[in-house]
Amino acid sequence: MKLVEIEERIDIFEKLLTLFSTALFVPGVYNLLVKIFDFPKLITGTLGKFLVIIYVLLIFIFWSRSMFNLVKLKRKKRKILEMNDRSG
Repeated sequence: MKLVEIEERIDIFEKLLTLFSTALFVPGVYNLLVKIFDFPKLITGTLGKFLVIIYVLLIFIFWSRSMFNLVKLKRKKRKILEMNDRSG
């Protein structure tokens, strides 16, 4: 991979991390809005709690996978830059 491609992919994964980090707060914000504005919950009881747990776990899995890919790409970028410094 070229350095430009790696930098583009790093930018994409940084945006994904921001998106997933924001998405982790959606259930909490929704509960806060329900308490403040007193409108009915869409899904209540055990099913609602179960779906929230699954949602948070999925978002966390996507977040951790994106973080892993980001670290891997940054290492690859650093290695390419070091090789260019040695040869140049």
